[in-house]
Amino acid sequence: LRAQGMEVVETDALAHLRGLAPGEVDGIVMSHVIEHLPPGVAVALINAASEALPEGGVLVLDTPNPESVLAGSVNFHRDQ
Repeated sequence: LRAQGMEVVETDALAHLRGLAPGEVDGIVMSHVIEHLPPGVAVALINAASEALPEGGVLVLDTPNPESVLAGSVNFHRDQ
């Protein structure tokens, strides 16, 4: 993504989102993150993302399907 001119930030997601001004980013993508968090932290992360996005902003939370044998064994690493 950096090669395409996009800013990429790798840091603590909740702290970073809480440090952004309201509406500062147009979109947020979290791939294989939310399913690893305790429910309270997941809710806090979604709320912080909502605050950082403008009206009409996009939040993408990509998670594997835990009921799919293919998702966990064959296809899991294909999205990297």
